[in-house]
Amino acid sequence: MDANVKNNQLMENDDVRKVLDMMKEHYPDTGHDYSLLFEQMEQMARQLDHALKELAEVKTQLQNAQESPVKKYVSHAVDLTENRLRGISERLTELKGHIVENAKETLVKVKQVGVKALDKAFSVIGVKKLLEILQDEVAKSVRDVGKTIEKVEAVGQELRSVGGHLKNVGRAAIGKETVAVDGGVEGRFQSRIVSSLRLEEKILCKMNDLALGAIESVDRLGRSAECASEEKQTEKSKEDVVKDRKEKPSVMKDLQEKKSQVIMAIPAVNKEKMKAQEAAL
Repeated sequence: MDANVKNNQLMENDDVRKVLDMMKEHYPDTGHDYSLLFEQMEQMARQLDHALKELAEVKTQLQNAQESPVKKYVSHAVDLTENRLRGISERLTELKGHIVENAKETLVKVKQVGVKALDKAFSVIGVKKLLEILQDEVAKSVRDVGKTIEKVEAVGQELRSVGGHLKNVGRAAIGKETVAVDGGVEGRFQSRIVSSLRLEEKILCKMNDLALGAIESVDRLGRSAECASEEKQTEKSKEDVVKDRKEKPSVMKDLQEKKSQVIMAIPAVNKEKMKAQEAAL
């Protein structure tokens, strides 16, 4: 696969750039949607890198924390999310490779039949399905991270409440007044974990919006492909009509010429007949 694709630089691929430039020249609106799709995919790649870095930060914090039910739960959840994001990264690379191949095929067609072959690029065949799978995976990750945040907050609250109750037992044992227990504020560990997970959730939500936007861009490109196909059919029909018109006068002309030949032949026949009658006299 092209190195630029692996490095998340789809817009710098020569073939893609050529197709995009031709689109902007001959089909400005569609060229805009084509360009927008690429930008949305590049933004998704950047958000994905950001999300993976945040998860790496969470894992570092977990390594420095003492063993606890919260740590075990978060570690498992982070591993699941990281695996899913790496799968999304592979899917995104596959998408870009698909678009590069599409651009190469389109350029070959353009050389053969001209710019009308650009409607092949409009359709970006197969891209929508891959985007829908990617978006579904991102949405699942958003939900998982949200559940993890809720779990960490709930478990942390419970642990702090238990600690508070134990302190009250001690205070009561020495005759001191107990204090109200409400779970207190988040501890430093919990605060850092939750903060990182909330940022992760925010990044993934943005990725989800970008994926949905990319699907809309592909839908518009698909409609453009349909319009281009209809225009081709209409143009072909017009050409057929013009061809028929050219053929029909030609047929009429042939008929008229034959008729003229017949009419011109009649006097000659009559003249020969008259000569024969005179000779008989």
